[in-house]
Amino acid sequence: MKFQPFLRTLTTEQLKDSLRGFNRRFHRDWTCWVAESQHGLTAPATVSLFQATLKSWNPCRGPKGGVRRSVGSAIECTLPHLRALSGVSLRSFVDPSPQQCERILQLWNVLNPSICCNTDAGGVGVSKAIMLLTNGEIGPALDGNVRGAFGMSIINSADDLVRAYSAIATDLRDFEDWNDITVEDLARQVYPSDCIAVGRIVDMIGGPRERA
Repeated sequence: MKFQPFLRTLTTEQLKDSLRGFNRRFHRDWTCWVAESQHGLTAPATVSLFQATLKSWNPCRGPKGGVRRSVGSAIECTLPHLRALSGVSLRSFVDPSPQQCERILQLWNVLNPSICCNTDAGGVGVSKAIMLLTNGEIGPALDGNVRGAFGMSIINSADDLVRAYSAIATDLRDFEDWNDITVEDLARQVYPSDCIAVGRIVDMIGGPRERA
């Protein structure tokens, strides 16, 4: 898989500047999601917001794309796999266990055919859904912005997704070891009132920019 280190090329100030430059609307979307998801992933209001947030983030490509109204049933099917991944974050994928890889495979199998109308969700849609459902612990969402930052090609399978998480997690480890600080500590300097999980922070560093 093509990959070029990105995080380890940044200084701490450059990383904070990247966080400051993240698209504000998408940050508001995230703040609303984290608050609502505390009521349970299968609560009707949470399911509705999951659908609306994914629709806003445009994971479903093509003229007939759109988020399925039945996406709530897919969330229900993900719960055993999400429970098995409790306590797992992006950092865990520096050296993922076979069990963690299997759970990502199962999440892919559930989400890939269940998010988008008339098309598979692919790496963009599945990674966006996983980031939402894990409240940002496992991320980033691998859209064109993030893939471009890391020099990555399109994610076509669960194996590709695990390899992407692993490469990004290694890059993150190298940045944090070199600078002797975590990205959560840096994010708190930029967003002191927010508690943002590691996968979402990486998503914000490489994600869409605020328009001038």
